[in-house]
Amino acid sequence: MNETIRLKVTLAFLGLISLAFAIRLFKIQILEFKEYRELAKQNYIKALKIPHLRGRILDRNGHVIAEWTPSFRISVIAEKVEKEEILELSRFLDIPVDLSRLSTGPGYIPIFDDVPMEKILKLQEVADRFPWAVVSPYPKRNYISDSVLARAISHVVGYVGEASENDIATGRYSLGDYLGKYGVEKQYESILRGRDGYRFFAVDVHGRIIKADPRPMIPPEKGHDLILSIDLDLERFIDSLFEPYEAGACVVLNAKTGEVLALYSKPGFDPNKMSFGLTFSEWLELINSPQKPLLNRAICGRYPPGSIYKLVSAVIGLEVGVLDSSKRFLPCYGSFRFGRRVWRCWRPEGHGSLDLPHAIEQSCDVYFYQVGIAIGLERFLDYSQKLPLAIKTGIDLPGECTGFIPTISWYEKTYGKRGFGPGNVLNLAIGQGEILLTPLEIATFTALIARGKVPRPHVVHEIEGLGPPKVDTLVLPVDTTKLGPVRYGMWLVVNGLHGTARWSRPLTVEAAGKTGTAQNPHGEDHALFTVYAPYSDPEIVVTVVVENAGHGGAVAAPIANRVVDYYFEKLRASLAAATDTTH
Repeated sequence: MNETIRLKVTLAFLGLISLAFAIRLFKIQILEFKEYRELAKQNYIKALKIPHLRGRILDRNGHVIAEWTPSFRISVIAEKVEKEEILELSRFLDIPVDLSRLSTGPGYIPIFDDVPMEKILKLQEVADRFPWAVVSPYPKRNYISDSVLARAISHVVGYVGEASENDIATGRYSLGDYLGKYGVEKQYESILRGRDGYRFFAVDVHGRIIKADPRPMIPPEKGHDLILSIDLDLERFIDSLFEPYEAGACVVLNAKTGEVLALYSKPGFDPNKMSFGLTFSEWLELINSPQKPLLNRAICGRYPPGSIYKLVSAVIGLEVGVLDSSKRFLPCYGSFRFGRRVWRCWRPEGHGSLDLPHAIEQSCDVYFYQVGIAIGLERFLDYSQKLPLAIKTGIDLPGECTGFIPTISWYEKTYGKRGFGPGNVLNLAIGQGEILLTPLEIATFTALIARGKVPRPHVVHEIEGLGPPKVDTLVLPVDTTKLGPVRYGMWLVVNGLHGTARWSRPLTVEAAGKTGTAQNPHGEDHALFTVYAPYSDPEIVVTVVVENAGHGGAVAAPIANRVVDYYFEKLRASLAAATDTTH
C-alpha cells in the first residue's frame, strides 16, 4: 500500500516537472520566439560600418582644398577575439595596437587605421591564420599637398580628428570616426558629414566569418561639397608678401557681398599632420610655441588699432555734432597740453592748422586729442560701444573672438574712481590705451564706412545641392550722409600730397584707406593698414596687420595695396578672357 502511494506521489511529481518543462518550452518556442530569434541574430550577424564619404572643400575657382583618398582599416569583434591573438596580428604586421580600444563595446572595432597596401596583401596571404580580422576600405581626409599653401589656408579649412570620448558620448559618433575639429571642417560638420553604411557578416562564436552579406548592405551616403568664397591664388600671393615677417594677418572682404576672399593668419599649421600624422612631441611644440600657430589672428588676434581708430573718433564726432568737414581746432605744433600733461604728436614739428579730411590724411594726433575732448570720455565710450566694432561679426567659422572697448564701470573697477579721468579720452581717440580690435572687425568697420551697410562676412560661397548660405546685413547705426569727410580723408591718405600711404598707393584703381601703428609693450610696434577700393564704388576691403614690424605706412600699406592691385589685375584679366570667348 505504502509502495503504491509512494509510486503515485513520484509519478505526480514527475508529471508536474514535465508540465513545467512543457509550459517553459511553449513559452520559449511560441510566446517568446521573436525575442529569442533576435538574440540569436545578434550573436550570429555582425554589422561592419562602411564610413561615409566626407564632402570635398573647394575654393571659389574650383581648386580642391580638402578631399578624401582610399585607405584601409582592419577591424575585429572584440568580445570574440583574445587579446593575445590581436597582439600576434600586431607583431605579424609590425603595426602597434592600442588594446584599450577593445573595451569600447560590442561589434566590430577598428584596431588598425591607414594600413599600407603591402601589409594588407601580407595579411591576405595568411587569411586562414587570422580569420576574424576584417579588412575594409575607408576614406582618409587629405588636404592640399603644397605644404606652404596648406599652412596659408589652414586657419580657414581647419582639420579633422578622431572622435574623442566626449564626441562618442553624444551618441553621434563611434570609435574610429573622424570629425571636424577646427575651421570650416568643424563649422560645417553636419553638412560635410554624410551617413555611414553597413555590411553584414555571419560569424561563429570565435568571430570567424561563416557567410558574407546574409542581409543586404546599407550603402553609405556622401556628404555635401563646400565651395568657399576663398581664392587660393590670392592666399598664395598674400603669403608671398608676408615672407619677410614672422607673424600677422590679412583679411580681404568683398564689401558688396560679404564674401571673404582671403583670411590669412601667419604662422599656420599643416592640416594633413594635424589630422593624421602629428606626434605627441610635435603637438606639444605647437601648443607651446611663442608664435602661436594655432591662433587664427584674422578673427581672434586682438590688437590696439592705433591711428585706424581715428576713423571711429571722426564718425562719432560727426554724429554728435562736434565735427564737420571744415572743423579746425588749435594748430598742431608737435604737442598738446591738457591738464598737467603734455601729449605728443607723432610728428615732432607738427602739422599746423588742419580740417577733418586733412587731419585724417596726415593722421595728426593733436587734432584727434581735441576731437576726443570735444566728445567727452563717457560719450566717446558709449558711442564706441554702440558701433559694430568690438563684436562678433558672425563669420561662419568657430572660435571668433571679440575685441575690447572699456566702459566707465570697467575703469572704476580696474583703476578705482580716482584712477582715471577726462584725459583718458585723448589716448582712446588716437587708438591707443585699452581698446583692442581683431583684423576682421577692422575690415568689417572699414566696409561699413565705405558703404554704410554690408552683408555679414562669410567664407562659404555655396553648399552643393543646397545653394548659397543665407546671410543678414550689418548696418552702421549713424547718419551715413555725414561720412563724406571721413571717406575723403581716407582718399587723401592714399592719394594726397601728405598722405601716410601715398608712396605705396595702388596702380590699378583709386583707393581710400587709413594707416595705423599700434604700440606694443612686448617689442616693436605693430603695423596696420586698412583700405577699400574702388573709391567711387567700394567693392573690396583689405586689412593688414604685421606684428613687430614698425609703422603701418611703411610695412602694412604696401602689402595691402599690392593685394588691391592683384585683385583688380586678376579681375580685369578674367573679364577680358570672358569677352574673348564671346567673339
